[in-house]
Amino acid sequence: MIEASGLTKHYGKTVAVRDLTFTVRPGALTGFLGPNGPGKSTTMRLILGLDAPNSAHATVNGKRYTDHPAPLPEVGALLEARRRLYAELPPRQVSLLPDQARRLASQAMSGRR
Repeated sequence: MIEASGLTKHYGKTVAVRDLTFTVRPGALTGFLGPNGPGKSTTMRLILGLDAPNSAHATVNGKRYTDHPAPLPEVGALLEARRRLYAELPPRQVSLLPDQARRLASQAMSGRR
């Protein structure tokens, strides 16, 4: 389950996310839709601990993403379009990237033991 309550993020004087509260139950297919600029990517970055919120926090399965011992195989990650790492890949290959990343992370974690 993913939960946020009162999540807020400012970049200087710009408010990217304001007082966002939501719950995503396990097994629910959920997405953020909307035009550029309303805080979709910022919200994902806050959930994954890539940016620090100005207030509140988000949890994934009851813990902050960064508190999970192996977050990538357990929770997943964010693929941002602006990185252009996969801009030329067909959509089918892009859809396989999270699973491939999970497998790589799992292999890396088992190699550390």
